[in-house]
Amino acid sequence: MWFEYAVSISACLAFLYLPGIIAFLPLRLNLITLMAVSPLLGAACYGVLPIAYGLYGIPCTTVSLLGPALGVAILLSFASLIATRHRPDKRQDIEIGDVAIVFSTLAVSVLLVVVFFTKNLDTAGSIFQAFDNGHHLNKIATFIATGNYSSIGFTEYTASLGSVPSPYLGTEAFYPSAWHGLVAMCCSAVGANVAVGINAVNTALIAVVFPLGMTYFISCIFKSRRLTLVASVLVLAVSSSVWDFVSFGPLYPMLYAYALVPSCMGLFVVCFDCDDIFRLMGKIGAIVLAGIAIGLTQPSGIFFMVIALAPYLVSRIYFIAKDKVDDRVALFIASGAAAVVFLLWFVCFRLPAFQSIVSFDWPKTESLFQAAIDIAFLSTTDHTIQLGVALLVAVGLKELWNSKVKRWLVFSYGLVCFGYFLSVSTEGFLKHLFGGFWYTDPHRLGVNLAILATVIACFGIKCIYQKLVPFIVKHWSTKVAKRYALAILCAYVALIYLPSFELKGLLTFNTSFGNYANIVSQENCIDNSHVLTNEELAFSRKALSKIPASAAVINEPNDGSAFLASLTGMNVYYRRFNLPSSDSETKESQLIRNHLSEISYNCDVRSACDKLGLKYVLILDLNEQDTPHHFWSYFPDQWEGIETIDDETPGFKTVLSEGSMRLYEIE
Repeated sequence: MWFEYAVSISACLAFLYLPGIIAFLPLRLNLITLMAVSPLLGAACYGVLPIAYGLYGIPCTTVSLLGPALGVAILLSFASLIATRHRPDKRQDIEIGDVAIVFSTLAVSVLLVVVFFTKNLDTAGSIFQAFDNGHHLNKIATFIATGNYSSIGFTEYTASLGSVPSPYLGTEAFYPSAWHGLVAMCCSAVGANVAVGINAVNTALIAVVFPLGMTYFISCIFKSRRLTLVASVLVLAVSSSVWDFVSFGPLYPMLYAYALVPSCMGLFVVCFDCDDIFRLMGKIGAIVLAGIAIGLTQPSGIFFMVIALAPYLVSRIYFIAKDKVDDRVALFIASGAAAVVFLLWFVCFRLPAFQSIVSFDWPKTESLFQAAIDIAFLSTTDHTIQLGVALLVAVGLKELWNSKVKRWLVFSYGLVCFGYFLSVSTEGFLKHLFGGFWYTDPHRLGVNLAILATVIACFGIKCIYQKLVPFIVKHWSTKVAKRYALAILCAYVALIYLPSFELKGLLTFNTSFGNYANIVSQENCIDNSHVLTNEELAFSRKALSKIPASAAVINEPNDGSAFLASLTGMNVYYRRFNLPSSDSETKESQLIRNHLSEISYNCDVRSACDKLGLKYVLILDLNEQDTPHHFWSYFPDQWEGIETIDDETPGFKTVLSEGSMRLYEIE
């Protein structure tokens, strides 16, 4: 299984990087830029093509997705060669510094992901049993089975595959599914199961795509190879950054979107410094590709870019105007630009398409003072204090404030901090205005904060180095001082990533990354008491061997059985944990949920089961309504017709019985 995991990671990286490298290589980009922007083309293609294929009934396969992506890449490559053939040679040869930065980024990031994520998976096929994963697993399994990866019109039930008819009316109008499609693509290519594919794709995104994008973004802001080299070891230094997307929710589509965001932000920053119209158009084209990819993965990433880059845009407009007019007029123009950005934000906030998102409310959980403390020490949500990084951020903020050109970063950081602060400590209009595009979810808003904190921390450690060298020079030569200063900062960075440890007889140090590793371990431990326990999964596999292939099985999804369609292939009737509104559910489903136990004398129930071809009933928590092994979506009164069945109920024959687990056949 670990071999499948490694091969799936390789396949994921090949699918993402190969089209972009082919397309952008003739543009003579430096290595850092090439590695950062290459995934944008593949990600855009794998988001758009499935929608087009779905409209025309064309199945998605590795060949049908990768082939056109490579075709587009080759066309773009030839177009670039033709366009640049008569232009002055502006070739940027591969430099040792760029190679060192890319190598350092990958070496540190891969090591961190192995130590704090992969190592804490019980198996390569471990799954995080959380509410959101029910949707993720079922969608990927359905994508693989049907060959339809479209973000439009999804349903977990497909009659052409012999699936039971859906208990829910209608399909999803639109739900960003680019991440699900990427996992399905990797699983189909490698032959891996859904769980292995999920872990492999997430590993590739955290260990490779996001770090390379962050390194590029930081290099675009500060334009310093030395600072970029420092950044290469710090891009994953905040445990509440993209790490959080795989330990809470899980928010896997957010991970994919945010892995692409830094590259897009870097392209936006350098657009203002581009004096070559051809290169400017190329960068704008890449930004469009990134916008498409992010929008079809999780649009929240686009709004993060807006709130992070709005101060930069206003700042650049001010400095550009200042070169042509006096300061007052330039300030007026910049203020007008800020007003336009805010107006566009407010218009989006009021659009009907976003109302279900921006109106969603996570209740406040902290006092105003505690929220401020959590922001200051980067201990957002359930993460442990990160004093080492917080110190770097404080130093970075101070030095950035003294820099007129880079001061915009302070305002960007202030905006994301303000959004998080409102989310966890207040209620009302402002909370939704500044945090609504992230469902007012503290975890999502905490990642916004963490990403910009990482950028500022990189600048902070450079400032400390610059102050440390002159201090040491008082005692040693400049050359020796630089080495000592570098050694001190390397030790400092190592302490940031320190796992939790114990000084026996004294105290236990629960570090931020140690705490994160423990969370991942607990969530993925097979032997832990999850919603779907290891015993229940084994029982379900036995039950599957006792019934005909594709036999439809009635279940109560909140006992964990909603996972079974994707994990075992069992044709369960209910595959979502929560129920839709009553007008979105079929009459047959309502009868079964509320009155199945009456089948021996209720003709309507019997007719409903006959119509749907339902022959079996699976119960994993018989007479255990008070068990904690249910999600928040569990309400016993909604499932009385199923959960009141026992071994004595007329009309049901016991096929398999172990403890509180039962498989019944409808007689």
